[in-house]
Amino acid sequence: MDHSPVKQLRGGVCRAILAGACLLSLSSGAEAAESIRVLLSADVPRLDIRADSLLWVTDAKGRGQALRAPVQVAAVGTGFLQNGVRMQTEQLTVNGGEQGLTLTFPRPARNPNGAGMSSGNSESWACVALTLEAPRGFRTLVTMNAGTFYDRYWASGLHVSPEWDDKRFRKVLGPLVGRERVLDYGCGLGHAYQKLLAGAVKCYVGADVGSLALADVQRKGFGALKIDPEKGTVDSEGAAFDGATCIEVFEHLFDPLQSARELHRVLKPGGVLVATVPNFGYHAWRLMALLRAQVPSEPEEPRANRYKGVHIRYFSKLMLKRLLCDAGFVNITIGSFDNGTVWDVFKAAGHFGYISSFAQRHFPAPLHLHFLQDIWPNVFAMRLRAVGHKPQ
Repeated sequence: MDHSPVKQLRGGVCRAILAGACLLSLSSGAEAAESIRVLLSADVPRLDIRADSLLWVTDAKGRGQALRAPVQVAAVGTGFLQNGVRMQTEQLTVNGGEQGLTLTFPRPARNPNGAGMSSGNSESWACVALTLEAPRGFRTLVTMNAGTFYDRYWASGLHVSPEWDDKRFRKVLGPLVGRERVLDYGCGLGHAYQKLLAGAVKCYVGADVGSLALADVQRKGFGALKIDPEKGTVDSEGAAFDGATCIEVFEHLFDPLQSARELHRVLKPGGVLVATVPNFGYHAWRLMALLRAQVPSEPEEPRANRYKGVHIRYFSKLMLKRLLCDAGFVNITIGSFDNGTVWDVFKAAGHFGYISSFAQRHFPAPLHLHFLQDIWPNVFAMRLRAVGHKPQ
């Protein structure tokens, strides 16, 4: 091996240029880059990583694991030490999803004889804030959030409800007519009842998790509040509304109780909440669960993907009342507001479901026995309507 001073000097200069170029390229391209792969070497032997979210570390063979920050990776021989654990691999890729990373490299220290740069540790650090592209599976996990999901949900055009007539509106939302300030929690694009409700109260405010829905509310000239997708909260003072709606929303939520508590918080003492949910106790769904082990998840396009249903919580009359009680509401009444029919029992019989559709189109109203949903809503109501009050 040649140890001549010239070769040592040339090697040291090359290593210095390599390290400097690495740091310079990372710092200058941080904003534009989506994916940066960092290979530690003798010149940059250690990397400290900090982030607000989980980190995903992948080796050269594509094997990955999620780690909590901070993570320290050091180059050792032909492998790495990851938080002190030896990893025999040629390369590691560290990703932080859309939250980004903070990478900290030690600057190579100058040799005592001044002939070049060594890889020894130094107290001088270069910090670079980066956003790295995650592996396919991890990136899907990071970018999957309620706001973007429901923006796509509404933009698809598959979820348009017909406008209610005045009779239906007053049957469902009658307790809110004439109220001063009403919050529509989960307003979506305002189908079905928004126009009638806004005209029946002095101040209508829509709240939603998606930017598309909020932009629609603002375009119509109404107040808009963003729902925090993690906490279910809105940016409003407590006791700011004397009425609230939550129409067909609870069944979509990972934690409906935190949203019910938030509605309780923003209502004034004596304020009223009107909420509706699909009734999992409906006779057709009971029989479907018994005979076919299925639940009415209402997929967007059942022929294309029967598993992509937006309903993740299922309520009976008992469970809906328990939810509102746990949130602090009192004087809760639960009934029906939809047009359930006894002929829906055939929906639980697979291909015989066409009988239900035929009956809905051709049978006169008396043959559907709609009155049963008011007598026994827990079994014959397709959807449940709850009215609860915040204590004085």
